[in-house]
Amino acid sequence: MINILPILLCLADGGKEEECLSSVDWLQRNNAHYNYGVQSLDAVKNFKASGNQATIEVEITEERTLIKNGKVDPTNTSFDTLLVRYSLEFTNGQVKIADYKTVRTLRKS
Repeated sequence: MINILPILLCLADGGKEEECLSSVDWLQRNNAHYNYGVQSLDAVKNFKASGNQATIEVEITEERTLIKNGKVDPTNTSFDTLLVRYSLEFTNGQVKIADYKTVRTLRKS
């Protein structure tokens, strides 16, 4: 069974379909996958609220690490800074994330 998450992440980052499928094929042939994790919330860039809905844009730094044959590949770890937009809803006394989208990649390292 194919894991479509890497394909979707590649396409969301502006990759072409052929490149994304090739990357996933390489990962499968090499018993590899990427782990993603948010490292820090760097800044709130925009916040708008109206009624029971709000939109917030934040800069986050995300770690991406290649795991190959069950081991971390230290040459394939990066920290990318992204601008992410969250749509929030206030319902029954709780704030819930209704939707989110990566607006753009600000920095790659």
